[in-house]
Amino acid sequence: MILWIIDDDSIYQMLMRRIIEKSHPHIQVEVFFNGKTALKKLESIIESGNLQEKPHTVFLDINMPVMDGWTFLESIRDEGIYSKLPFTLYIASSSIDHSDFRKAKTFENVSDYLVKPLSRSDLAKYLPSE
Repeated sequence: MILWIIDDDSIYQMLMRRIIEKSHPHIQVEVFFNGKTALKKLESIIESGNLQEKPHTVFLDINMPVMDGWTFLESIRDEGIYSKLPFTLYIASSSIDHSDFRKAKTFENVSDYLVKPLSRSDLAKYLPSE
């Protein structure tokens, strides 16, 4: 199983990777610093047909440089990427702005809105055990 963390905070990425690798060693973690690099990887997977590289689960930050989480969500919806490569997507943000919660609900492929930092017990709720 492959899990993607799309977040520009390298410390958060490192902590998440460490928690996941210890609690779910069967999960392969890939990190992206912005939505644009993740979007390019999804497009590459579709183009190559190499579906073994597709993520099963994605944790997406909202506020990032280059391409933020909202633009990433719009892109995968508008380009039909999500329908070609479905995956479980969670927004993981430090924003507690109610408008962000409402906006997240407008994207049908967002499974939940999680407030960072995420703990090991939080992750246990959202990651499969095998």
